[in-house]
Parts: sequence; C-alpha cells; structure tokens
Amino acid sequence: GIRVSRLAFPETVFEARIYGNLIGTDITGQAALPNIQGIRIEKQHAASAGDYVKIGGTGVGEANVIAGNTGDGIYVTTATSDLVGAHFSIAGNVIGMDWTRTTPLGNGGNGITFEGPLEAVVADNVISYSAGRGVSILGPLTNHGRGVVLARNEIYENTLHGIDLGGNGRTS
Repeated sequence: GIRVSRLAFPETVFEARIYGNLIGTDITGQAALPNIQGIRIEKQHAASAGDYVKIGGTGVGEANVIAGNTGDGIYVTTATSDLVGAHFSIAGNVIGMDWTRTTPLGNGGNGITFEGPLEAVVADNVISYSAGRGVSILGPLTNHGRGVVLARNEIYENTLHGIDLGGNGRTS
C-alpha cells in the first residue's frame, strides 16, 4: 500500500497527492493483490494551514482503485488539529470494487476510516463491499469548521453500516 507519514518537524507543511493508482489489485485492476492497508495518511502533530492531502480526483486519470486489501482501504489519522486552511480531499475513487465497477473486491476493514480531529471532504467516490463500514468517523471532530463532509458518494453493500459516526454503530 501507500503510507504517508509526518511524525517530526510539525512546523513544516504536509503535502501529499495520490492519484491514478491501482492499490490492492493486480495490474489489470480486476484481481486482488492485497496490502494490509491501501492508503495510510498519518500526522502526529497538528494539521495546520497549508497542509494539503488529495487522494484521487474527478479529472481524467485521477481516480484510484483501492480494493482487495486485508485492512482499511484508506486510513487517515491526526493527533491534534489546527485545521483552519488545511485541505484534505478524497474524491472520485473506486473503493472496494475492480476498476470496471462490476466486480466486488472489498477491503477487509472499512472503506475509509478517519481518526482524530480533522476536516475533510469525501466526494464522488464509490465505497462498497467492505468487510467493515463504508466510512467510519472516529473523531473527535473539530470545534471549528465543518468536520468531515460526505457528498455525492455511492456507499452500498458494506458488511456493517454505510456511515458510522463515533465507531459505535447506528447514530440516530
């Protein structure tokens, strides 16, 4: 899989762009070639203005196929947060299916997991066939800003909940 980690130098800008990859599949994008986690993004210091993490996109060639991994498809964690101006985006990806979007290749954990105080936009993804949840937001959410925005995603056929806030099952 892909791991992007910033454990030291908290004052520096954290930037990662991941797009156009087959993660957890073979070169055809149609058979599993699993990793433990598809993509792991971690920053153990405060996320801050200028931080930029983009996984996928809606432009030609930007989508990732993230499928067939034994753990989560995408796992994002931050320790503390000062996210005014930070940009985290997960968009246009196929998570839990082959590149043709016709064959289930679910991840063994959640499709996407967020842990820690952060803000992110998750939009225009297919998130399906995970052995866990489609999207798990473990929080805590930020005291300012918008938290995690989920928009225009197709989330279906996951073993547990499609969207789980707090990691404790159904949220009423």
